[in-house]
Amino acid sequence: MGTIGFRQLFDYDTWTYTYLLWDQDTKEAVIIDPVREQYLRDLEAVTDLQLKLLYALDTHVHADHVTALGMFRDSMGAKTAVGKPAGVGCADILLEDGQELHFGKHSLKALATPGHTDACTSYQVENMVFTGDAILIRGCGRTDFQQGSPENLYRSIHEKIFSLPDETLIYPGHDYRGRLVTSVGEEKRLNPRLKTDNSFEDFNRIMNNLNLPYPKRIDESLSANLDCGVPKNTATKLFVRWKRSSNIARILLRMFCWLTFVLPRNMAMVTSKVALTSRWVMRRSTSINLKPMKRFISSVALAGVHATLPAPSTTKVWKTLSVCQPLGCCIGIRPVIQ
Repeated sequence: MGTIGFRQLFDYDTWTYTYLLWDQDTKEAVIIDPVREQYLRDLEAVTDLQLKLLYALDTHVHADHVTALGMFRDSMGAKTAVGKPAGVGCADILLEDGQELHFGKHSLKALATPGHTDACTSYQVENMVFTGDAILIRGCGRTDFQQGSPENLYRSIHEKIFSLPDETLIYPGHDYRGRLVTSVGEEKRLNPRLKTDNSFEDFNRIMNNLNLPYPKRIDESLSANLDCGVPKNTATKLFVRWKRSSNIARILLRMFCWLTFVLPRNMAMVTSKVALTSRWVMRRSTSINLKPMKRFISSVALAGVHATLPAPSTTKVWKTLSVCQPLGCCIGIRPVIQ
């Protein structure tokens, strides 16, 4: 079996790790725990590496950030997947314990590891396991919300994670001290909550006395993540439900993106509103085939909305990327729309 491609990516605001893995020959890939605010960065990585993203997965319904699963499904055709107990209705695949997903010559195996929440799932790929918040480096996820349970977490880690070979690499969902990776053997020996000398009573006492504050973004994150991170009733959602645009529409869309590059934000918003109004009128026109133009106008509306969103940088280059890269229009990529 060939060497697997691997990238570990980091979100500084939420201390979250995202993982990108791919087959070196077929370029088929999976992404684990993508963050919505880092969507453009991750999309750029997938594009630069010329990958075909087959699956976008979450280890659980996150309470500290909003997922980018839906954005990768809508822009790249990736299938979204979470553990079945999560009950995420928007997911394409609800993974059972032991179920496998294949990308190229490699496979990803779902391991049900409830405890931090009642629906946590870890993913084993060869000699690596991606544990989300179940087990961290010298720690573990809290168990005081989202139907968490110290008993279930203790059992999950000992039965599903610590049963793997000691040399298995553990890649966590977060780290707050700049550490990247650990191993099963290290955590058995050094994890103050879970080392093999600790009984369940020791673990239970520790977990029930953490007294941690609730995550700051829990209300926003939970509701959004149950919808795969894609807001309801937005121009974005309208756009991604269209089928492929015609060649003419794609050319016009690319021209509009570059025009937006030089437009101020208020002008972009006006353009978006005009486009949305025009689309409403055209929906009621049935005498001729207007589908390509309807698709184009939906794209214009989406680009205008993106142009008005806050951007990490005020430079025109970043503005162009923030407007156009989700559509693939300024980097020459044909959007793959479901």
